[in-house]
Amino acid sequence: MAAEDALLREDGPQPSYSLVSGPAAGTVASHTARTLTDLADHVGTEQQHRDALVRWDPVKYKRVHALTYADLGDSLAAQARADEAVAAWTCPPA
Repeated sequence: MAAEDALLREDGPQPSYSLVSGPAAGTVASHTARTLTDLADHVGTEQQHRDALVRWDPVKYKRVHALTYADLGDSLAAQARADEAVAAWTCPPA
């Protein structure tokens, strides 16, 4: 929660050292999703991947965006939502 609160502050730009991994909010969502995956919280994982997708610029971060869709597909498959999983794996929006 403290990390999310820090990201919502609007009192200055993102520190340069954290720009290496991309937008801070997207990075936190991605890392949170990986943690929730390890905890078998597939619903929480799905939400974090969806949050990451809206925070990563799909043009500037094509690779990360595509990998996040693949991970989203994995979390959907773990919830037995096969059609949605296949859609996430095969045709992420541009």
